This record gives sequence, structure tokens and C-alpha cells, in this order.
Amino acid sequence: MSDRESQLPRAALLGAGAATLAALALFLRTLHPGVGPSLDSMELQIAVLVDGVIHPPGSPQYLLLGKLAMAVLPGPNPAYRLNLLSALAGALTIGFVFLLTYRLAARQGRSWAALAVSGFASMSLAIAPRIWYQASIAELYALNAVYVASVIYFLLTWHQTKKSAAFWAAMVLYALSFGNHTSMILLLPMIFLAILFTDPSVLVRPRNVLIVAALVIVSALQYVIIPLRAAAHPPFCNFCPSMADLPGYLTGGGFKHAFFALPKREIFARLPESIGQANVQFMPWGYALGVIGLWELFRKNARVAWLWSLGLAAEYVFVI
Repeated sequence: MSDRESQLPRAALLGAGAATLAALALFLRTLHPGVGPSLDSMELQIAVLVDGVIHPPGSPQYLLLGKLAMAVLPGPNPAYRLNLLSALAGALTIGFVFLLTYRLAARQGRSWAALAVSGFASMSLAIAPRIWYQASIAELYALNAVYVASVIYFLLTWHQTKKSAAFWAAMVLYALSFGNHTSMILLLPMIFLAILFTDPSVLVRPRNVLIVAALVIVSALQYVIIPLRAAAHPPFCNFCPSMADLPGYLTGGGFKHAFFALPKREIFARLPESIGQANVQFMPWGYALGVIGLWELFRKNARVAWLWSLGLAAEYVFVI
């Protein structure tokens, strides 16, 4: 890819901005007006408001961003303003999906077709019921979706352009993402494959190894907030770990017994159910278009297709 081709055209950036604003307008129309509606939403709203602690493994980054959202975002009450944070995160996810789709679809001389495909794909995701719902309430998943979309976007950009700035953007975002949701560990195989396909030497250079180690340490330090808050005896403290209890808390606490506890036959039984859920999210025609698109991607760029497939598989494991 030439240097000129590696740059996103202004039309793509404007299209991503338009998709972001359109999604935000949609999410605002159905934004939950106050406390709830789920128990987890109420837990987050209370913990953010009183500087408390939520259930393991915690989400210190969300608690801090939520506090900022309650302080600076507009709205009639703190719970609404925290819900608004999800709407903003959901809309930003749609913008990244637009740009990601454009990079996958763009071909020399066919930029308008790529813009149309990107608009269709991103707005189809915006109206998918689960994305729409998560962008309308206080939850961790809308912010997690931003991280998933942005990390994959910058990895793809790095793979196409070989520009180190895109690689480090992906690494910084990936490290920070663990402060919100530890399920991001599932993207690690995809990241290693992207490095293998793009530049395997990037992680054996001493300077790069030190930078990655620093990113890991900074990411881990986010979780020191949890026992510090617990030590302050806030009015709301779910599981309330001390510094000594922190390793157990971060690895699941009282929920450890449920990890990988699903019987194998139950896993197989969930496969058709999860496919049905995908049909609900994207409707059968959208699901079929996704399969066709992945097939075409394998025909035209097998390496990117394998990266995409590994990322999808990782998220699918989390769903199962």
C-alpha cells in the first residue's frame, strides 16, 4: 500500500463522524432516564456516585470515567449522566466500525462504494438490539466495545501501512482496556497473530519490550484503586477486598466456581442458540452478508481474514 493509499480520505473521516452522530442521536432517543433498569446498572450507578466498589473483578477505569461523566455530562440526574456515557461509547464504537470497514473495503478508484458499504455496516451494527440496549444503560459493555473496535482498527491499520504509530496506538488502547473489562484477554491470540503476519521482530527489540512491560504495569496499577477505595469504607462496597485479597478478587472472587463450569454437552447445545441470537442481532440477511463478506475476504486477503476470524472466535467464546 502506497503512502497516499494508507491515508484515510476526508470523505471517510466525515462519514465516520456522520455515523457516530447518527448512532448517538438514535441512542439518545432511547436512553434510560434514571436508575436501573438492571441490577448491574444500579450497582454501577451507586458505586460511581459514592466512590464505592463493584463485584469482582472490578472495573476501576469505568468507576473513574463514570465519576467524570457524572460531573461534566449534561442531564437531569447522576444516573442519567452515567447512562449517557454508554451512549457516547456506543456511538464512538460505530465510528470505529465505519473506519474499520472502510479499510477492509477500500480499493483504488472505488472509494464511494467503500463509503456506502461502511455506512451500511456501521449503522446495521448501531440498530442491532444488543448493541442498542447496551448503549442505552449504565454498563461496562459499551466502553468495552469501543476498545474492541479501536484495537482491531489500529491493528489493521498497522498491518496495511506498517506505520509504528498505529501499532503503539493498538497496544496502548489494549493495555488500558483491562481497566474496564478483563475479557479483553481473549483478543490476545489475535494480537499475536497480527504481529506474526506484520512484523514479528517488533516484540524482540529491547526498547519495545521495555515499552510493552511499562504498559502492562500501568494497566495493572489501575486496580490498586479497588483496595484503596475499600479501605476508605465507602457506603457501597461489593465484596470489598483488602490489598491482601486483591489477587483473589481480580481472578473472580466468589464467581470462580462458575468459570468454565458449563458441561461440554451444554456448550454444544448453546451453539444453535447463539447462532439464533446472532440472527436476532443482525437478522438472517445481515448474518448471511457477514458470512459472504468473510468468504470474500479470505479470497482477497487471507491473512486479514484469519485475523478477523480469530477476533470473532474470541468474542464468540465469551458469549458462549
